[in-house]
Amino acid sequence: MEDIKIDKTCVPYPGKGIYWLVAAPYLIVLIGVTAYLWSYNVRIAITYFSLYLTSTLLHGYVCSFSECPYKGTFCPGAFGWFPVGKIAGKLNKSKTKNDKVVGILFMFIMLCIVGIFILPLYWISKPGLLFSIAYGIFIIIHFFTFVIFVCPKCAGRRYCPTAKLSNTLNKKLFNKEILEI
Repeated sequence: MEDIKIDKTCVPYPGKGIYWLVAAPYLIVLIGVTAYLWSYNVRIAITYFSLYLTSTLLHGYVCSFSECPYKGTFCPGAFGWFPVGKIAGKLNKSKTKNDKVVGILFMFIMLCIVGIFILPLYWISKPGLLFSIAYGIFIIIHFFTFVIFVCPKCAGRRYCPTAKLSNTLNKKLFNKEILEI
């Protein structure tokens, strides 16, 4: 594995205010959609929230193998997966890394994330298609806001896949390179 430069000046994470400003609306929508789905079918609501929990736990497990300095502490976690750093810290006792298993888990995390966005669309559109469109727009705005404003302050921006997108967007929008240390 190549030597990865980690910006230790970003520990503890310096952008907690912007992180919560960006992540709190997502958490509110996640809880709101879960409650809304609950009114239609408890199993669908549990499935929806379970996708979030599963992706968060697996994200923490996969991160436990990385050199991330946020293990065991506050972590900005891709897309606002809140307790990822704490989970990674608890699981840090794992010594052997199986790249094939990590790859499979990463793909499963991606499937969970896609499920989080797609599963509620049918029920959200029941009161009107505009609700599904608003939900989709919210998710897109949240994602790009997170990538543009949270990722540049993260110590893992040299190796995180989301940081590559952040770097590209910041270069195009603000003529700013986030990978320079």
